[in-house]
Amino acid sequence: MTKNEFFKKNEDENGLVAVYLDELEDICADLYERYCAYRNPNIDVETLLDEFEIDDYSEREYVEFFIDDLDRVVLLAQLAKRFIKKRLKSIK
Repeated sequence: MTKNEFFKKNEDENGLVAVYLDELEDICADLYERYCAYRNPNIDVETLLDEFEIDDYSEREYVEFFIDDLDRVVLLAQLAKRFIKKRLKSIK
């Protein structure tokens, strides 16, 4: 099956994968920014939480929220990978 035939046949799933990858880009950029700020020794936790407008969170909740976002990244990447593997199987 050609590339164009594959994407046309799987149009709905293809659209979802594009959304997943776009969302991954946004989430990863945000995670990177938050991680760099969190590990910065010159920024205390209270300032960090204020900066990201989550001052009602404790440090523990902040880290748990970070882990939840990482889990979301893994899930979206797995969904995209499944679709790309489907394409690989369709190549003759």
